[in-house]
Amino acid sequence: MDKNESQNNVEKKNENKNEKKKKNIFVRFGGFLISAIVFVAVAFGQGFLEGFVEEKVTGGLESIMYDNAVVGVWETEIKGTEKSKTNLLKNIGLSEKEIELCKKIEYKYVKVHEYDDNGTYKVYYDIDKLKENVEKFYDKAQGVLYLNRKSLHDYYLKNYKIKIKDMSRKEFDNAVAKLYSQKSYEEMLEYFVEIAYDYEKIKNIENGTYTMRKDQIYVTVEGESKEEAIGYKVDNKVTLTLEYLDATEIYTRLK
Repeated sequence: MDKNESQNNVEKKNENKNEKKKKNIFVRFGGFLISAIVFVAVAFGQGFLEGFVEEKVTGGLESIMYDNAVVGVWETEIKGTEKSKTNLLKNIGLSEKEIELCKKIEYKYVKVHEYDDNGTYKVYYDIDKLKENVEKFYDKAQGVLYLNRKSLHDYYLKNYKIKIKDMSRKEFDNAVAKLYSQKSYEEMLEYFVEIAYDYEKIKNIENGTYTMRKDQIYVTVEGESKEEAIGYKVDNKVTLTLEYLDATEIYTRLK
């Protein structure tokens, strides 16, 4: 064997050693890589599956469970707007001047929310309390007109042929009652109450079904498919706060 051939053999042996090292490195690295991929895939798969199951189970339960603190009957007293008061005053035929004098009188009505544990709800007015508040409003309006009888004297004299400037409150009340063809002031107020609203028409505001998710009540009005989200909060089981996009209403538990 000559010198060149001997050198070639040595180089080939070194190449073979290097190849074995590369293969060993590849096997070790490749095994590690595959193990890492498997570990990540399994871990991700478990996490994803757990999240999927939790979402399906928890989310599903949240959408059908009802907060016992909300179930019940709640009421709130709402102040009438200037428009609602003006409509009431126009309803009994008052003049623009009389309306201007009376439209600052406070007027309230009672709104009720009722949530059942079967997933149904109702929103309506308390008609009895509404009638009481309408009567109070008209009684206060009569008082304001009486206090301003001197400034209204010429108008009443011209339109109704009565002199109100020097009348007592009782005389004024009876005189106005006669203008409405009523026998007494009390009967006149009852008449005003009865003609104020179509009570049967406004009795039921809304009804439908509801579900609850976290701090939201999702209501679906009867006859519609789109649900509406209302934020809610219950304090000590006696106060219910409903947060709409344009308003916040605070209710007190009735039962």
